[in-house]
Amino acid sequence: MIGKNVHLNSLIIGSEISKIEDCAFCDFSNLTTLHLYENRKLSFIDENAFGFAKNGKLPKLESFSVEYCNLTTIPEKLLNWHSVKEVGIVGNPLNCTCDMAWIINDIMNPSHTMNLKKITRDYHDDSDTKLKCKYPLKYRNVELYEMDLKYCKKDDENVVEKSSGTSFVVGFIILAGLVLIAVGVTLCRYFLQLRKQRTLFNYGESRVIVNEDFDNNA
Repeated sequence: MIGKNVHLNSLIIGSEISKIEDCAFCDFSNLTTLHLYENRKLSFIDENAFGFAKNGKLPKLESFSVEYCNLTTIPEKLLNWHSVKEVGIVGNPLNCTCDMAWIINDIMNPSHTMNLKKITRDYHDDSDTKLKCKYPLKYRNVELYEMDLKYCKKDDENVVEKSSGTSFVVGFIILAGLVLIAVGVTLCRYFLQLRKQRTLFNYGESRVIVNEDFDNNA
């Protein structure tokens, strides 16, 4: 839990933090620089960490870096990205699902709002500066600017198709089960009726034999 400090304007956290919770920086009203780079365990940032997502409170943040952390997604509503002068997000194992579509669309848009920069100087080579997908496997090492703008829609269509196929199979299995149950019930009734008829027939034969024996003895 980060304490309240309305006078702090620059904060660099280099310790091994794992997550940033709801409204963690709400009481840092004058914070203009927040650098969290190289926190390898940082895998989650609540979208309302600055209070912007829920109440529209506009942070004064000008420089924001989460480079070389362990984030798979960057919350769209975390900040008013247009007002942040420099944003560093490279070096994260990004999961390029529909949750990341807003960043990909922004990068591909000539009038993009995110001012992506290299903030930390600890780059090993040029490949370190490239924004790449790590997940899902079909997009691994694909740079964000190379992604198809309709990729999210295509993934949704594939999910719908798979869901429809699965629903058809499940429906067929249920229908087949109901048919088997109906046939089973009908057969059970038939055999029970047949057994009943045989029992009555055998009882009738027994009476005839008894009567014949009685007449012979008389």
